[in-house]
Amino acid sequence: MHLRKLAIGLLAFGITTSVQAIELLDGLGGNRGYGDQAMLPNDDGSSNLLDLPFNINFYGNEFSSFFINNNGNVSFNNPISSYTPDPFPVANQPMIAPWWGDVDTSRDGQFGDGFDPDLLPTEIFNPNGFDQEFVPVSELPIFPGDLGIPVSTFDGVDYILLDDALELAGFFEGGFDGPGNSFDTESNNVWVASPNDSTVVVTWDQVGFFPADTSKTNNFQLVLRDASAETGVDGDFDIEFRYDQLEWTTGDASGGTDGLGGTEAQAGFDAGDNANFLALPGSFSPEVLELQNTSNVSPDTPGLWVFAIRNGEPPGATPVNPLMPVESQDGWDFDFNVVVGQPIFIDPDVAVGYDYQIDNPATMPLFQTVLLPSVGDDLFDIYTWDGTDWVLAAADWAAGSSYDFGAGGVDRFRILGIEIAEMLDPTDPTAFITGLTFTGSGAVGMSQNPITVFVPPVTAPEPSVLILFGFGLGALGFVRRRKRA
Repeated sequence: MHLRKLAIGLLAFGITTSVQAIELLDGLGGNRGYGDQAMLPNDDGSSNLLDLPFNINFYGNEFSSFFINNNGNVSFNNPISSYTPDPFPVANQPMIAPWWGDVDTSRDGQFGDGFDPDLLPTEIFNPNGFDQEFVPVSELPIFPGDLGIPVSTFDGVDYILLDDALELAGFFEGGFDGPGNSFDTESNNVWVASPNDSTVVVTWDQVGFFPADTSKTNNFQLVLRDASAETGVDGDFDIEFRYDQLEWTTGDASGGTDGLGGTEAQAGFDAGDNANFLALPGSFSPEVLELQNTSNVSPDTPGLWVFAIRNGEPPGATPVNPLMPVESQDGWDFDFNVVVGQPIFIDPDVAVGYDYQIDNPATMPLFQTVLLPSVGDDLFDIYTWDGTDWVLAAADWAAGSSYDFGAGGVDRFRILGIEIAEMLDPTDPTAFITGLTFTGSGAVGMSQNPITVFVPPVTAPEPSVLILFGFGLGALGFVRRRKRA
């Protein structure tokens, strides 16, 4: 039966304060349980090029290696030293960024500050009699990978030049204080692990912000998981952000004070084509700290954000891989970027209907069309807002047919007509997937509030999805800022 009139109420969702932020993955080896140190403690540095144990298809580009950048992201073409985040989209730099901000792991002293040689180990050896002095490698921090520093071997002992040792010493207050002091047991480091051939974990372990300030620290992870065995498609993978603790948003050189204000951190991922990207809610605002308290997975997993990349496309590209929202007080919030005329698929997990609304109609593109999925009798009622009340715009509108709101679009609309008998499970992430297009290109923030009725609990059927569309993202400009001490 197609419902025209029914008593409705809003079902509120939220994360209770009793739920703790998601824990980081550990037990991965190394002295901190997060694997190997990815790079020397530094400010604005990067790792060497590291191999992935599996291939990924990221926005149509195949990658088998990556760089870990100290400032809270990984990149695929080149290392990235930018400490103030550029608003997505950017050009020529595909990246995945759980927290692009000015991470500083250098502790007390910046690279090349010129520490006194007397603070180095006293054993200085000149085996050749030349005007050169060496320091045994055993006296220095040992890090994985090639440091790019020449190593000389005499009588089976490895040495580096004193000047190179001094440069390394600039990372640490007081230089090195003896053999075995590798600083690899401390927090405020970046770690990398591959516990199996289908997983890579990068951990920013209680990292501080520029300049070498650990009065506030952030604790978060990026996990890449090979999904090709599950999907049968080479290059399919999942992106997982895990936020255990977020206390700061900004380094001093990005306009911050005590880790806050200025140009705040950005989280998300970017194709590097100056068009396609996804930015997480709160990016470039103080609300980015709320990523530790919210999730696109479940209210029981605050701090966990998961994105399935299928056939090179991110969530939202097709109905079978919709963009999942963040639960809000009244329903669901979405933040994404659009290109005029191209659909994006979202899923609010509703029961009998829902309201859609643009957050800021004065500055954001409006709704142009809506495409509804096949559920029940495949007929729905579409309402628009006349300024004071909801007005029926289309009765018995068929699933699979795009409804156009007309010239100028609308800033809100309501869908009713999902039969109670369908009993759509509000916890099913593919319960009711809607395709939307917009009146223009640019960033969109919108809410989708579920409309529900109380019914006795029964088993909900699996939904069917019939229509596939392509997906594109709009372009935004970006700026770069130079760092100042």
